[in-house]
Amino acid sequence: MASSHRWLPDAPSPVHALFRRFPLSVYDPSPLPGGPRADRPQLFIFTCRTGSDRPSFNPRCLKWQLWLRICGIDVETHASNPHASPNRSLPFLIPALNDSDPHSTITFSRIAAYARHHSSYQEPSVPSLRLDTYLSLFDQAIRPAWLHTLYLVPENECLINVLFIPQSSLLRPSLLRNLRLEAHQSIISIHRHSRYSPDILLHNASKAFQALDKLLGSQDYFFDAPSPTIFDATVFSYTHLILPNSSLHWIQNPLRPSLDDCHNLQRHRRLLYARYFPVKLDS
Repeated sequence: MASSHRWLPDAPSPVHALFRRFPLSVYDPSPLPGGPRADRPQLFIFTCRTGSDRPSFNPRCLKWQLWLRICGIDVETHASNPHASPNRSLPFLIPALNDSDPHSTITFSRIAAYARHHSSYQEPSVPSLRLDTYLSLFDQAIRPAWLHTLYLVPENECLINVLFIPQSSLLRPSLLRNLRLEAHQSIISIHRHSRYSPDILLHNASKAFQALDKLLGSQDYFFDAPSPTIFDATVFSYTHLILPNSSLHWIQNPLRPSLDDCHNLQRHRRLLYARYFPVKLDS
């Protein structure tokens, strides 16, 4: 019986010669990453050093990294990238081998539930209406300004290259363009308009931080809670990375002035860092 592929044109002789010399090999799919310390959960985040106690340089990763620490869950961190994640997003967590379901992969949307089931920490309750109101500040004001500052300020190009693009990649210009395009499209999707002003983005972020600073007041934690909530981790994930001595060595940081007069947020950042991260702040 004739082969079903006979309709394909013959490859040129040089190509035949190449594949005779270097035949194609098909490898089995790579397993999900695992670590040598399988007695601990493995947390995969944006970070410069695997196994380091340093905070992630990505807000979402840092939020959940801190929350697991607040809950007293000892994890081993690994430097990773979205391509290694089941849902193409970081962070994700692989439970310890002695877990009831050690082969499951916990994506970031399920980390809060994982923490509840694996920790005795009782998160203080927060009125949902107030919480939703202040959470919207991050989606509508702070995150767009963050995306603009990190990805679209030209002076930060070398920072993006160091953090997100492999040094050996021949596709560095293309990868950089894609990252910037994704940031630009994310901002557009939030503002629902193809044009936006960087000055307005920064102004909106400044107003949002001022509102958060007023909300916190003289208390240690938001909403007068006796101990941290996920909201505290969310706030920290931005304030820590924007303020000096963080995991990011900014070339140009137009977001920094938005926290200059937010002394309550600065105190909140110092408190959480000192309590949950053993390494000293970078000088």
